[in-house]
Amino acid sequence: MKKVIKILFILTAILSIENSVFAAEKPMIIYFSYYENTNLPSDVDTSASASIQLWNGERTGNTGIIANMIKDKTNGDIFPILVADKYPESYDKTVDRGREVQGAEERVEEWLESLNYSN
Repeated sequence: MKKVIKILFILTAILSIENSVFAAEKPMIIYFSYYENTNLPSDVDTSASASIQLWNGERTGNTGIIANMIKDKTNGDIFPILVADKYPESYDKTVDRGREVQGAEERVEEWLESLNYSN
């Protein structure tokens, strides 16, 4: 239920954006989506997936859909963030990789703090 309310809130915010706000400049929409950063099979079942959806006949993640809605409303340019080393197809392996990355980030943070360069 919270997810539905969150999505409705985001959609309301998108629909309330006035095109005139962006008349002078074209916004850049940058987003990260799991789907664009994995090597999932081309026939992945979007109807059974919670995070992979269809938007205008193209597969993308939930974040990609929101980014595309913003692009359509603002006439902005859209750019997905793409990782050099794609995430594994398996959810569990993806979670394991996320934990490894998070651990590496924490080690870098500790190192920066030891050098007195923390934020």
